[in-house]
Amino acid sequence: MIKYIITTLYILSFFLISTTHAVDKLPFGAACDDAVTSNGQCMSGDCEDSTKANKNNNDNYCDCDEDRDCNIYGKETGETWDCVDGNNASHDLDYCLSSKGRIEFPIARTDSSPTDAIFDPEVLISEMREQAEKPQTKINIPGINFSEPEVITEGDTTFLVIPYLSEYIAQMYKYSVMLAGVGAVLIIIVGGFQFTISAGAADKKEAAKKRIGGAIIGLLIAAGSYTVLYTINPNLVELKNLKVEYVERETVSEYMLDHGHFPGSADCSPQNCDDYDAIFKAYAPCANVDWRMLKSIAKVETGCNPGCIAGNFIGMGMTQPKYCNGPFKKAGYEKLNYVCTKQKLLDPNVGVAAIALNQKDAIALAKKYCSNASISEIGASLYAYHNTPAAARLMIIKGCTDREAFVSYYLNMSQKQKEKALNTTAYRKKFGHLLQKGQDGKFTNESMAAYLRKIGELKVNFSFSKAGPAFEKYGGNINNPVYGVCKLDTSNPF
Repeated sequence: MIKYIITTLYILSFFLISTTHAVDKLPFGAACDDAVTSNGQCMSGDCEDSTKANKNNNDNYCDCDEDRDCNIYGKETGETWDCVDGNNASHDLDYCLSSKGRIEFPIARTDSSPTDAIFDPEVLISEMREQAEKPQTKINIPGINFSEPEVITEGDTTFLVIPYLSEYIAQMYKYSVMLAGVGAVLIIIVGGFQFTISAGAADKKEAAKKRIGGAIIGLLIAAGSYTVLYTINPNLVELKNLKVEYVERETVSEYMLDHGHFPGSADCSPQNCDDYDAIFKAYAPCANVDWRMLKSIAKVETGCNPGCIAGNFIGMGMTQPKYCNGPFKKAGYEKLNYVCTKQKLLDPNVGVAAIALNQKDAIALAKKYCSNASISEIGASLYAYHNTPAAARLMIIKGCTDREAFVSYYLNMSQKQKEKALNTTAYRKKFGHLLQKGQDGKFTNESMAAYLRKIGELKVNFSFSKAGPAFEKYGGNINNPVYGVCKLDTSNPF
């Protein structure tokens, strides 16, 4: 009996421990610690960085990693879920989209104007559906009841089907026939009355007959118009719904594995960086760093050209407008993020301010962990952070010298991130020869690791070979005292 009780208690304790462990896993949308090392915190196994700051003073949240992760939202008959790559509207977090058009975001999506929803290729189909609001007609037609827009897929193409116009025309036709019928009946009644009271007046009888005959002919035409039009051309009576194709544009951002861009992708005429020293000095206090560090990043990135544009990357620091808001908000300057537009980022003041705020966290980490590193190594790490923050963070924590820490980010990416790397044209052209398929038709783990390693080495080696010398040239030291007030804190921030 005692053995039975002990065995039962042991099994129950194991069950409770396992249950507690499962409960500790964070759900979708919960803030997690680090996009690289904290995947185990999330029930989906994917902690991903976003463009929205959270309560943990970072921008990492749990989101879906595989299609099956989305099954937590339940399934109707015949419904399937897809874990879809994140975009601007979802704060760059992956989200769940069902075959019936239902959508679940990890966190509240960004607000978009109706114009953005139509012309921004990164806005979700669900947002397009919501923007296609039922019209409020100026002429009220009795009985009209507009259907909801529908998302359909034909082959590899997705469409948003908007039925409003066709339904409005169809109902207007029915209503017009009804009105014609009522009008014809009234005319026939009036004609009959005129015929009755015409007595011996032959001309009045004849006019009444013509009126009745015309009404009958008009009624026949109205009632038979469908047949007449169909006989002429069947397409005249086939009312088709408006189909809006969802197009996902390919831009320079394809060459990214995170918020940064392909190193050295900007091709802009270099400027004299000394001309902008006053601007570098004005915004260096915003990051608590020697102004020459900002100058070095601008030199490597665009040759200090404030008018540089490469796809979605704008200005002296090659900043994407959609990723500009995050650093401003995180640094407490959310009220100033109105400058995060393509036009305003061409202003050298805005471009340098964006570099400074983007570097703020990296500077703090470098001061803490890189005291024994050279200016070249620190500079390379800061530039790497400017382009690939998640990977560079690992290297900075290791003292700004461990390139293998940077590469490890790529080797430990989630499956969905690996698929992005596989589908990046620039990388496939350069390193695709390393990929080998096994008997199952999939790329072997060894060849995938070699492919991802080359990508990581390409980025980190570029930082050390190009950015490191630039930081040595302009001098400066991460531990130098910083004087002055951040210009963003003044009455004239730009």
